[in-house]
Amino acid sequence: MDNYIDRKCQIAALLTLTLFWLVLHPYPGLVHDARLYAFLAAARLDPANLGNDVFVRFGSQGDWTAFTWLHALALEEWGHDGATRWLTLAGQLAWVLAAISLVVQVVGRSQRILAFACLVLLPGSYAMSGLLAYAEP
Repeated sequence: MDNYIDRKCQIAALLTLTLFWLVLHPYPGLVHDARLYAFLAAARLDPANLGNDVFVRFGSQGDWTAFTWLHALALEEWGHDGATRWLTLAGQLAWVLAAISLVVQVVGRSQRILAFACLVLLPGSYAMSGLLAYAEP
């Protein structure tokens, strides 16, 4: 029975820390590189109008990843802002799952929650002007 309670406490702590992660890394909107990814997805959906743009005409990074295809599907369903919002949330949750997996593989059982808390709560960048980072905003 004690093991069951410990497991429930661990799950509650992980969910709480995941919520903290999502609150500390809010959705910034359609900014920076997200605009380029949105344009590549739009060009995939409407090649007649956007396919001759110099950014996509001679090939782009969108040709080498499944993300552009996935973004195009999301764009059709939710529009630019909605697609970017949902894909950002999915990426953040994937980061959290990868962090949990890393912590489980590297850190001892008794210190896993503390290690995950450090990943979530400490700043994701360091050095001068945030030059080095393990988590982008």
